[in-house]
This record gives sequence, structure tokens and C-alpha cells, in this order.
Amino acid sequence: MTKRSALRDHAVSAAWGLAEGTVFFIVPDVWISWVATKNSRRSHATTVSALAGALAGGVITYRYSRRKSAQATRDMLLKQPAVSRAMIGRIEHEMANEGPKTLMRGPLRGAPYKIYARTAGAQNQSLKEFLAWSVPARMLRFIVVSTGFSAVTKAAKKRSPRHGTKIAKAAHLVFWPLFYTWFFKTTGKEDHDPSRIGD
Repeated sequence: MTKRSALRDHAVSAAWGLAEGTVFFIVPDVWISWVATKNSRRSHATTVSALAGALAGGVITYRYSRRKSAQATRDMLLKQPAVSRAMIGRIEHEMANEGPKTLMRGPLRGAPYKIYARTAGAQNQSLKEFLAWSVPARMLRFIVVSTGFSAVTKAAKKRSPRHGTKIAKAAHLVFWPLFYTWFFKTTGKEDHDPSRIGD
């Protein structure tokens, strides 16, 4: 049963990472952090599965964007919540000038990974370089989230050995809805001209 549960947790992490790298708009951090409320060590391990899925999703989006027109893929992204023309334009501008290393800014801005994958493909940038920068850009946040929720769970268990896990799970179920309520209200609302970035 434990082995089956571990396989499930890794499979969900990988599938979620792939989905978020293509068409889904909720990050796999939600699942990674849920696993942390049950098993800290496994949560850390699932960050690798989520990364593998994210890289696969990035490749799919990259290759799709190589085949389609820039406008078609831009319109595809604009159907996602919390994505604006200004956000897409800023990433296009930055990647054209600095390359895939700008991926490292994505987690700090709440910019979806798929925008970078689409832009790298649309601009015919190196897939190998894009994937190389994807590893730290995705993994650092996964590790932070896993470590953070593991710490919350450990503190809850220390304070209440009997109910610690339930408290940690309740905190998880409260945190993510609140986070996404705030995120969807505040992210992707830019209304400036991306061509003027740096002025």
C-alpha cells in the first residue's frame, strides 16, 4: 500500500507538472505541498517528478509554438487566467534580448512557465538552453514550497501530536484558495506597452 501510494504521488506530480506546462493554470506546488502534510521526505522526492513533468510540458509547448504562428500561440495564452498581452510582450522582449536565463524571473513575478516555453519556441531559441534554465527556475520554487509545508506540518505535529496532521492539511486547504483568489485578482492586469520596458 505504501509503495502504491508513493507511485500515485509521483504520478500525480509528474502529470500535474506536464499539464501546467501546457494548458493547465494551477501549479503542481499545490500537490507537492499536500504530500508534505503527510510525508515530508516523499514531498521532496515528488519535486523531481514535478520537474520531469514540467520539462516534458515545456518541450510540448516549445515544439507546438515552432509550428504555429506567433499570433496563434499568443491568442492561446490569452485564454489562460492571469495572463495579459503586456505580460506576454514583456517576456517576448526580455527573452529576445537576454535569452532563456530570464526564466529565473518567472517565479518571482507569477509568470506561467508555458509563456516562456511558447516564447522560446516562437523565437526559435535553443531548446537545450531553454531546458537547462528550466531546471533551476522550476526546481527552486518546488523545493521552497515542499520545505515550507514540511516545516508547517512538523510544527503542527510538535504542538499537537494527535491532531498535527489534520491541522497541517486544514492549513493547506485554506492557503491555496486564498492564494489563488489573490493571484487571479492581481496578476496579469498590466496595461503598459511592453516595448517601453527599460525606458
